[in-house]
Amino acid sequence: LDLEAGPLIRSVGRSEWNYGVVIGAAATSTLDLMAELHGSARTNFAHDRLTVNVGLRKQLKKAVALIGSLGHDVRAAPGEPLSLVSYLGLQLEF
Repeated sequence: LDLEAGPLIRSVGRSEWNYGVVIGAAATSTLDLMAELHGSARTNFAHDRLTVNVGLRKQLKKAVALIGSLGHDVRAAPGEPLSLVSYLGLQLEF
């Protein structure tokens, strides 16, 4: 279980608040499955976006893991389309 909340301060454009919760469980000794609810909003909490993701973390070697997720917005600012989001990356541990 992981909770996150904090500001995203930008030098160009509007700053935002980011927040979310992730829950995960081990499916096997090398595979974790996760679900995430992630949101962002302008600093005055207008024009928010809420996204639901599902993902995995697969341990490939002792210090290398593959991380991926796929999700979709469930709420967006008025006039903005709902987006499909994805992520794929390698986690390297030193």
